[in-house]
Amino acid sequence: MYRAVNSFSGTLEKLGLRNKELNFILENGHFSVRTLKELQKKVLDSFNGEKSNNDVCLAVVGSYGRLEASLSSDLDYLLIYNGEEKDISNFHSFDDQISQILDEMDIKKPSGVGKTFESPACITQLTKNIGGNKDKTQHLTWRVLLLTESKCLYNPELYEQILSQIYTHYTKTSSEKRGYPRALINELIRYYRTVAVDYLYKVEEINKPWALRNFKLRHSRKFWFFTSMALILHKIKEFSNHESDRYYPSLFEEIRLPPIEKLATILLESDKKDLITPFRLYNDFLGIINNPKTREELSKIDYDSRYDNSSFLELRQKSENFHEALLSLFHEFEKWDDLVYDLFIL
Repeated sequence: MYRAVNSFSGTLEKLGLRNKELNFILENGHFSVRTLKELQKKVLDSFNGEKSNNDVCLAVVGSYGRLEASLSSDLDYLLIYNGEEKDISNFHSFDDQISQILDEMDIKKPSGVGKTFESPACITQLTKNIGGNKDKTQHLTWRVLLLTESKCLYNPELYEQILSQIYTHYTKTSSEKRGYPRALINELIRYYRTVAVDYLYKVEEINKPWALRNFKLRHSRKFWFFTSMALILHKIKEFSNHESDRYYPSLFEEIRLPPIEKLATILLESDKKDLITPFRLYNDFLGIINNPKTREELSKIDYDSRYDNSSFLELRQKSENFHEALLSLFHEFEKWDDLVYDLFIL
């Protein structure tokens, strides 16, 4: 975790991007790492007094997991137990300790109805009955975000074990058959579409603030989805089918990179250093949501009259510009269109 900001900072420099073009990306990255380092130290000091602490791990996801957090960001965390679903007796003790630490550090906690991370997870929930009748949207969210945008704060051994089990479930069959990772692709698509539908539910049925959520969906979630899929396509081009023994371990390591570093790595390895517009637009997005006044203004925009609001129209245009930049970048890669048709449609 601690090398991550310096890592993607150096990667972006290789693309010819200057620090002033990435000021919010770098600022948020450094803030995220500083905060997580301090949080990890406090968690270690607190958790080490508990019994059976080897059976639980703590991970963060969301903006902190992507190393894009600011003072305005909530911290989404997940406690994971190495046991059965019923074996969560220590959850409240651990959760109370985390809550107290976050209060001491003045870190925002998620609030409201239906919080995704308000209960603990266990390994069986994450690795069994995937896609079955006992699988829940909550479990899908936990799995996908742990695999693609998480950072571990406690018990890295258990954390790595869990990620390996999740990844193996998605890729074991395709790896053995030297085929494409269709199960993983389907799960990432499933989650992305679920987020889009969940947005409608939260806005239309439980009246959650919608404008900032809309803006994030059109940027951070879209960027997460695009870079995850682009990495899979890139790796398929990098390794032929008969090299699946190299493809799948390589994909496992890089699918866990922050979206910013995923895309930078793809461009460098593909010798397409000039396709940097998405980084500039994403930097603008982070600058906007970092601003408390802007967030406050967004919270007051009326949904039914949104198209009469100049701020909303401006942000919507920025979202469309970002979408077009990603689409243009996609079409710069030979044979990606054919792969998408083969992997995502058929």
